[in-house]
Amino acid sequence: MSRFFGKYLIFSVIFLAVPLAPQAADGMLYMLDFEDAAVSPRGRVIMLSEQLKRLTRQCIPGRRDQSVREIFAVLSDGKTSKPFTFRLDKSNNLRCYLPDSYPKLMEEPAALPRLTGAFLFGRAGKDPALEKHFRSSWFVVGLSRKLLDDMNPLSTPFSGYFPAAYALTSAEIYPSLHRLLETQLLPEDTTPRLIYEEYCQLLVTICLRNGLFREGLLARMLDELEKNPKAGMPEMFGRLAIPLLKKKRPSLFASKTAQDQSAILEKWFRQELDALLNGMFLPPGSEKMESRYLEAVRFSAELKPSDGKQSSPAVRIEGGLAELVRAYDRLKDPEKTANGIVFNLTKLLRHSPGGMKIPLERVRTALLEYIRTPKEDAAARLLEAERQIFAALEKNLLLERFLTETDRDCVAPAARYYLTFHLIDYHRNAGEQPLSQLARLLEQTEKENKE
Repeated sequence: MSRFFGKYLIFSVIFLAVPLAPQAADGMLYMLDFEDAAVSPRGRVIMLSEQLKRLTRQCIPGRRDQSVREIFAVLSDGKTSKPFTFRLDKSNNLRCYLPDSYPKLMEEPAALPRLTGAFLFGRAGKDPALEKHFRSSWFVVGLSRKLLDDMNPLSTPFSGYFPAAYALTSAEIYPSLHRLLETQLLPEDTTPRLIYEEYCQLLVTICLRNGLFREGLLARMLDELEKNPKAGMPEMFGRLAIPLLKKKRPSLFASKTAQDQSAILEKWFRQELDALLNGMFLPPGSEKMESRYLEAVRFSAELKPSDGKQSSPAVRIEGGLAELVRAYDRLKDPEKTANGIVFNLTKLLRHSPGGMKIPLERVRTALLEYIRTPKEDAAARLLEAERQIFAALEKNLLLERFLTETDRDCVAPAARYYLTFHLIDYHRNAGEQPLSQLARLLEQTEKENKE
């Protein structure tokens, strides 16, 4: 206790000895102006620039065989230096002049893609003005959207906010990686552009997760784009990414033909989307769950020679759990085949919705029991557990259809399509109508039908 009061007394003496505010030579007391960096307009700009520099370093790490620059953000009020301009200092580092207010920065058209592209090319030792050619490229758009997520972490409760991509992926609808790399959607493309931004950020996240950027993928792409801005993006991505992916996924990228490699790259992209979007909190839809279950229990195995001679031609059998039970004693390696199905079911459990976990676990447990004792009663329990799986899937399908029909019948169109309807409000913004063709069609229909 005496030690505590001793420390308290020393602290009190020091505190009383230090003046509460700086005092000028004229004897006047001046209070310092305090500004919360987390919410102030200037602080938000600094935070954005630091987040962007961090992302840029992740995408283009420093390597011996690459020339990289450091980037410094300088706030400008527009009087001494013009915002969104760049210059190289004596150390060949890039200085970027930004508005001194976050609202001013966000009011600038395409501000984030402009800054992202300039930071990327500047970091890679290129002319930052090259960004104007790639402002709508997948890597610039994806990093810009990721930057907004990093700036607003509380608004994204899961790993990211991808409403369209999740809805499509949970229904087993995937975009083509080739088309995503090849087609650049502009901001005036409105709703398709929003979906495009989601998939661009997902592709950037996939590249980061697989270590492609760390291995220099984006840096090499920028090298080639500097020489030829019109280079084909799908061909370039495949040529540079596949050698890196072969080291991490050798079993998937085993084929050598270019046609097979392109198809395998599409398969890799779909698998990565599933891993990112479908999980415990955002499970797949019932139709996709059914197809995934049928894939998990399907097997192809070799039968034992009928005459007992190894020289006989090998006969294979394919099917699901029913075929496995019927041909279990005739399989060449039945335990290995059954354990492969158990492994697939274990992986499927991680991505299944809550209502499917218990039936799936019952199938998995029954299959393990059948492997230990392949008797008729164990086989009957296994097939009964599978019947319960299909019953649960049917209930989920009926529930999803009921909710869809209820949403269509009970929710007003203005509430359901509120993201789209404001885009065709051409009566107030006829000159700035992004969907001009649709606006003209509606006007023509109105005149013809007098409605």
